[in-house]
Amino acid sequence: MARTYFCIILESRGPDMEWRDLGWIAQGWYSQFNRAADPSDTGFGDTSEDVAAFKSPAAAVLIGYHGAVLAETKKYLKGL
Repeated sequence: MARTYFCIILESRGPDMEWRDLGWIAQGWYSQFNRAADPSDTGFGDTSEDVAAFKSPAAAVLIGYHGAVLAETKKYLKGL
């Protein structure tokens, strides 16, 4: 899907797995990807029909989301 697995892995492995709730849901990224506000919705286990039905958001949304995940990852790493 449009959310790269790289970002999904980064966000779900962050500090106490907080980013998943704070970013994906609280910052509203799920709605920009037309997905449910469900932290377990990672795309893993999706059927080929699920993938075919997914419509990617605009490039600006993808770039914004990746930037948000990167910023949170950097913040976490600085604190180690």
